[in-house]
Amino acid sequence: NRHMRDMAEFTVRAPMDGMAVVQTVWYSGEMREIRQGDQVYPGLLLIRVVNPAKMQVEGRVNQAESQLIHAGQPVLVHLDAFPDMGLKGHVARIGALATGGWRSQDYIRTIPVIVQLDQMDKRVIPDLTAAADIELQRADHALKVPLAALHWDKKQAFVYLRNGKRKDITLGFKTNVEAQVLDGLHDGDEVRLN
Repeated sequence: NRHMRDMAEFTVRAPMDGMAVVQTVWYSGEMREIRQGDQVYPGLLLIRVVNPAKMQVEGRVNQAESQLIHAGQPVLVHLDAFPDMGLKGHVARIGALATGGWRSQDYIRTIPVIVQLDQMDKRVIPDLTAAADIELQRADHALKVPLAALHWDKKQAFVYLRNGKRKDITLGFKTNVEAQVLDGLHDGDEVRLN
């Protein structure tokens, strides 16, 4: 009966209902799942139990941009597996410590960010790769141009129209790919790219 008691002691019960997801770990010089016969130790994350109705995205933000992020900001999540899908979410938590990754330079520090999905799709499963666009500022019905179309004359931004004419413009919000135009262009104006 000792063996029956030992078997009962080896049964691991999750504290919640959900989907069991086997984790990949560093073992014997490679990243892989634990297999039958492998030796494990306390604290090793083998399986994660997730609630498929409340999925989240775990990501990292560069330390230089971390002051722009706060809990509650709207997020649009894109999954590599489903490029045409965009799921709405919000920043749920922001880490308190900056860390360096083992694959990056020592001086590159990032802050962990957890995004809670507010919208779900039945095709979404745990451990898919994702990209998240965090909304930092919002300007509805804004006129915008690609950054590749911008030129600078000292501190004055300008663009070239399709006909080659230079137009000085006043900029508003900027992202990594485009800028809001507050003055100098009209809806329908076509600009040249560099």
